[in-house]
Amino acid sequence: MSIQKKEYINKNGKKTVKYYAVVWDKARKKNIWSETGYLLKRDAKNEEERLKRELRRGRTFTKYLVEDLYVEWIKYIKTRKSNNTYRGYLDCVNSYIKDAFFDVEVSSILPIHIENWMAELSKQSPKNKPNEKLKPSTINKAKSVFSSMMQYAIRPLHIITQNPCHDVEQYTLPPKQQLVWTQDQINYFLSLQSVKASFYYDMLCLSFSTAMAPEEVCGVQESDLKSSFLSLHQALDKYDCISDMKRPGRHRKLIIPDELAVLLQKRLALKNSWRLQPDFLENNLLFTYKDGRRINPNVYSRNFKKLLLNYNMEVDSYIKKHGSHPFGRLPEMTLYGGRHSFASNTLEERGEDGGNIKVVSEIMGNSIEVMLRHYAHLSPTMHKEAIRNYTSKILPKTETLKKH
Repeated sequence: MSIQKKEYINKNGKKTVKYYAVVWDKARKKNIWSETGYLLKRDAKNEEERLKRELRRGRTFTKYLVEDLYVEWIKYIKTRKSNNTYRGYLDCVNSYIKDAFFDVEVSSILPIHIENWMAELSKQSPKNKPNEKLKPSTINKAKSVFSSMMQYAIRPLHIITQNPCHDVEQYTLPPKQQLVWTQDQINYFLSLQSVKASFYYDMLCLSFSTAMAPEEVCGVQESDLKSSFLSLHQALDKYDCISDMKRPGRHRKLIIPDELAVLLQKRLALKNSWRLQPDFLENNLLFTYKDGRRINPNVYSRNFKKLLLNYNMEVDSYIKKHGSHPFGRLPEMTLYGGRHSFASNTLEERGEDGGNIKVVSEIMGNSIEVMLRHYAHLSPTMHKEAIRNYTSKILPKTETLKKH
């Protein structure tokens, strides 16, 4: 650390002396010079002290492009997020952020730049869908990912002090209606001969009975299966990678009924018979194909959709011929909707007390807040029952409603 003196001579031969503050940056192993020179040495000394303070606070003085920030941020994301999230962030950066910001200095980005970028994204089309525009939810996700990068620039890098994304509002999204099935609909679907004959029948029974996500079902290990419970520690994501489910709540023990335990034990016995084949690919997953290959959760979900679609087509054909169907069509729900159905049905089933929300959330591997926000779709009956039960407890017994 020192004060460096430099002499300048203009075209008229006049000499000027300027003093520069220079401090050593240990982290980057280089000297940091003050941006301007000072005519007085004491001013340079003051600047030197200021630079020292900034270094102690962790500030960086090099020009930092968004591309440089991305390199450090993505390393952090890989260690902190699931593989699904990590790969999703990669795709989002490459699709929407890279071309717009990689050559821009981080400290120069303002909220107006974020707004203009989002406006430009709203004019773009998704991959392989030239006649459509990007959905507001996709643009919001891109902004969220970029905001995560900017937050990393604040801490731990200390490149900027404010996140420019925070002053920009998200696009308003239409209310999302999540289809769910009733218990009778689930029971009817699992009783269909076409479903029972499906290669995925026992997986479907596990999904609907325990609210396990498709990636959790595909990631169940043989050693997870005990006589009366499943111990969940991993998942198989859509990229065919094993994930350790970084959220602690997702690691859980599920007590399973006898009929489900028998079904899973039969599946394990079936896999052991496949192991006798010479070309079997050895692994410790409970659910595999006959040759030992993993079952991708997206493939599993698509096969559920195919079973549902085939059933509804048969119903449509039956109605066209006979006028009506004994049970009718099933709502075109996604396999993940089975989790939503579990939450709604179990809460509704508990009746008067609205269900033990804590127990249901533990089974699903979510916090109570997340479960209520994303999974519990209260029916009008539940609303009515909740108000009726509470009213009966607070109003005087002599109060009656006059019928008109």
